[in-house]
Amino acid sequence: MAAVAEPIDEFEVARQLFRDQPAGFPYEGFDIEELILPEDDDMDIRSDDDDDEEEELETETGFGSVIVVDSLPVVPEDKHEKLANVLRKIYSQIGNVREGGIFM
Repeated sequence: MAAVAEPIDEFEVARQLFRDQPAGFPYEGFDIEELILPEDDDMDIRSDDDDDEEEELETETGFGSVIVVDSLPVVPEDKHEKLANVLRKIYSQIGNVREGGIFM
């Protein structure tokens, strides 16, 4: 006849493994009210409920991306805008050309 294994009591195993440790949470003298923060005190921890103010983003300025075009035709002052439009059309295929970003 085969021997039948007795069920293992996990709590008894834990008590034997940790017999030198105090059992359970020390509830004597514990006051749950000490853990609850007052309504107006969030200890400077942001919450999902806080209104997120949109931060104004500063756009990048400077010469991070610059294209220097040499040997452009010399045109009279009244044709600068037309030449700038041609350059804008060509170089906008590569990337963004800022408004007022073409200097001659």
